[in-house]
Amino acid sequence: MGLVEIPINQVRLGMFIRLEISWFKHPFLRSSFMLTHPKEVEILLGLGLDSVKYDPKKSMNQETAVSGEEKILAAKPVPESPDSPPSDLDGSQDAYDIYLQFITERKQRRIHFLNIRRKNLVKQEQEYRLALSQVAGVMKDIEAGKGKGLEAAEQLMDHVVEVMLQDPETIVHLMNLNEKDNVTYFHSLNVSILSLIVGRKLGLSRSELHELGLGGVLHDIGKLKIPKRVWLKKTPLTKAEEKFLHLHPQYGVSLISSFSNATKEVLDIVFQHHERCNGKGYPQGLTDDQISCFAKITAIADVYDNLTNRGLEDRFFTPHESLSFIYTRYKDELSREVTLTFIKCLGVYPPGTVVELSDGSVGMVITTDQAKTMHPTLIIYDESFPRTEPLIVSLAEEDSLRIVSSLRPDQISAEAMDYLQPGKMVGFFVGSLTSPLKTS
Repeated sequence: MGLVEIPINQVRLGMFIRLEISWFKHPFLRSSFMLTHPKEVEILLGLGLDSVKYDPKKSMNQETAVSGEEKILAAKPVPESPDSPPSDLDGSQDAYDIYLQFITERKQRRIHFLNIRRKNLVKQEQEYRLALSQVAGVMKDIEAGKGKGLEAAEQLMDHVVEVMLQDPETIVHLMNLNEKDNVTYFHSLNVSILSLIVGRKLGLSRSELHELGLGGVLHDIGKLKIPKRVWLKKTPLTKAEEKFLHLHPQYGVSLISSFSNATKEVLDIVFQHHERCNGKGYPQGLTDDQISCFAKITAIADVYDNLTNRGLEDRFFTPHESLSFIYTRYKDELSREVTLTFIKCLGVYPPGTVVELSDGSVGMVITTDQAKTMHPTLIIYDESFPRTEPLIVSLAEEDSLRIVSSLRPDQISAEAMDYLQPGKMVGFFVGSLTSPLKTS
């Protein structure tokens, strides 16, 4: 059963309703929500609507709803905050007016911060695309043997590391891009950013972070010497193709070792990022203590981004599932310390994860703050908002909301899938990049 339309006078506490009027024409924070306070019911009745739609599946049953109403009315006063309703409301007109003013002012504050978040999100995407174009230039120059390519990569890392160190906590932003072109550059930038996030958490110095990020950008540069039909192949590789692909670490080292500013740390990342702690990696079959720390960090970032953006031949991974898969499937291959740190950095629900919230709504995580990993920022599926200007909610600011579970594509309605667009190329950026990237 889907939405059911009922006369407005049949609205009750506990119903999950959907308002099919503009978000700006009512005082509630969302257009789809559960009625959890008696005054919300009164305000809804006062909107002048003849009828309203509600979702029986997401609504509380009548017995639970009545019990909830009694608990609300009998609740002891609690300390009030700008986002907590007054605790001493009765059934008078004055109480109604006070509550209406409260939720109206709360929404006005949300509109203000929503506009700021939207602007920041647009800015982040612009800067990510600029960085992506820089990486593309780096690759082409290095492939052509031009030393300015490595110099440009170092300038990019100088900027990103500087931004990261300015922020007290690293914030990971989702960059949900539409195109799947330049996948090499996209993957390289992602691995670099993810590696830096882990490196900072592990306490690396500024210079060490610089080398780690640079190695992340260049880790797959050897693939430029291998036909795309091999390393972008969707079906399983033949033994000959696999053997060919396994040469890309050596090819990468040969491409950059001639440059005087190519450091040992960067060369180790390029050469060792497919080595595994149990000795079953390539090209040399090194074991745990033989693999550089930087290469171990890059390895997990490489695996995670490949799973999240390309999956395996026979399955698609959500970001949440990718972390679980790495923790179980790669527990003997990747450094345990780095793996645990990686999970802590991205949170239980990494950017790109689609989740169900406690009020029954569906959203996609777009930002994870290491200081508040269980309270990410999400885009909420709400038809009253155009996809280009979505409702953005921070769970750190919503005491009444929490994540109930992560969702796979087959658990999401076609409308929500089309709106949230999970599963596209998922990119990552960090912090609030306030200064423009260099374009020289």
